[in-house]
Amino acid sequence: MTDQADAASGGRGGLMDNPEVLARAIAERVPGLAAAARTVESALADWFVVTNSTYGWDQAEQVPSSMAINDFADLLFDLLAGRGRPAARGCRSLFENLVTVLDVVDDPVAGQRFLAHRAVVEQLASGLTWEVEQLSDRERRSEQHRLHALGRDSKDQAAAATDQYGPAFRRGWAGKTLKDRAAAHGLAADYAVYQLMSAVLHGSSGGALGTVRQRGIQGLVTHRLGPALSLCPLAYLRGVTYFRLLLERLVAHSGRTDLAARAQPLLEGLGVLLDLWPSYRRAIVDLDEQMWASALPVPTQVTVLALDREGSVTWWIWDLTTRHYTRAREPEGTADTTHAVHACQQQIRNFRPIFWKSRTHINVAVWDVVTTPVSPTWSSSEYFVHDEKPDAEYTTKNGFTIVHRDEWAPPPVLTGLIAGGLHLMRWEQQRDQ
Repeated sequence: MTDQADAASGGRGGLMDNPEVLARAIAERVPGLAAAARTVESALADWFVVTNSTYGWDQAEQVPSSMAINDFADLLFDLLAGRGRPAARGCRSLFENLVTVLDVVDDPVAGQRFLAHRAVVEQLASGLTWEVEQLSDRERRSEQHRLHALGRDSKDQAAAATDQYGPAFRRGWAGKTLKDRAAAHGLAADYAVYQLMSAVLHGSSGGALGTVRQRGIQGLVTHRLGPALSLCPLAYLRGVTYFRLLLERLVAHSGRTDLAARAQPLLEGLGVLLDLWPSYRRAIVDLDEQMWASALPVPTQVTVLALDREGSVTWWIWDLTTRHYTRAREPEGTADTTHAVHACQQQIRNFRPIFWKSRTHINVAVWDVVTTPVSPTWSSSEYFVHDEKPDAEYTTKNGFTIVHRDEWAPPPVLTGLIAGGLHLMRWEQQRDQ
């Protein structure tokens, strides 16, 4: 066994079922959340019509506003379903959209740079042809034509923008770091939230928040398969706040009372969502704790210590998934290895001679000892080990259990015991194996 443990998600059903399962569990624990979300959803659709109607929006304001609406719709869905990593992405994107809106409403030049960068992105998109190679002849010709037209139509605009704003414009439109832009709008503290969400999305070692515990099962690093629930509360609190700030700034910038009236239902709905946040957080903390496994999972490969009557030792590896076994190298000398060998040798000295009439070896699976195969050749055996519960014919000494049975069956689920910090399993090699 290494210093890590893997645990599957505790949700009922498979991974694809988890969003529905969690959505029901969250709704049950947070009364009023589903109704509030439906109210916001309706108001959000109405506001989308407003931002794309004849209110005289500047394109530099309209584009990030439209993106923010879609990002917030995604965020709301992910929060209701407990999807922490996608919710982190939504929260992060809303922060960027907020800063962009604040930039463009305060500075027309920033708005011009923002819109000019679209041609740069279109040039990039026109050169991505991986999809084309997978299409049928007719679809391929159509897609190639579309990409060619996209590249042709944006080429001059992208070149002009790069000439005007410099080569660095291809890497980003703003000309300043997001950190500096956020600080200029009084959002310096929230940049830390952006950094955290970026760590989750960019694959940094700290980005496994919510799916890895450094001190999990029996103090081991424990990985969980499933949603990162613990990311949801922060994504909820700050994501809803960012969208509300963006909406308020757009309304204030317009100076129109009729526009403020159209935004009021959505602003009120966002306020209700923020009021429900403490209940949501409690529900997520409770569900998250329930989903963490409390016991070590069954390994897929286990090191096997085989002993003959004289106590001579050979090492094997047994693959539980494929039902194959192979000779293994002697593990590097460690306290655990030495302890396992000595304890088992001591036990077999106490076995009666009649025990060895039908057996040549006894196998014990050692969880905490890792070894490697001697060769790439594996042999198949459905009956290499078994998992019958011990009855009157078993011997226990020094905390280890070895089963004395002649009945053999593939192990549906292997069980183990903990003795002195070393994990052993009840295994015995088949007669004359």
